[in-house]
Amino acid sequence: MYFTHSLTAVIVSMYFIGFFTTGHATILYIYISELIPENYRTFYGTLSNICDGGTMIWASIYFYYVPYWKPLFLAILAIHVVIMIGLLFIPESPIVHYENCRFNESRNVFAKIAKANGVKDFNKDF
Repeated sequence: MYFTHSLTAVIVSMYFIGFFTTGHATILYIYISELIPENYRTFYGTLSNICDGGTMIWASIYFYYVPYWKPLFLAILAIHVVIMIGLLFIPESPIVHYENCRFNESRNVFAKIAKANGVKDFNKDF
């Protein structure tokens, strides 16, 4: 079953999907690296780029052995649903709060990050 019979609709849809994917590749990496401890940032960046760059390789291997697209689509959809739910629990960027002179909110976010990293007494004065 086809979703559309119009090549124009497919091209326009692919343009918008590609346009909005750039946020995933650029903004998400920078934002998440703010929340990760410094000694793990390089590892996360490397792992993120390997996964992002290897997407076409993994898809090629998958479709070489499995000609059906629906199981892969449903697996990726499930992963994205979990990610979208997880995004609800990530705090706002403390650096953005600081740059906008919202120091109390920035302190609170830094305190949450410090608590997650195992720092017991966190007192950051700006």
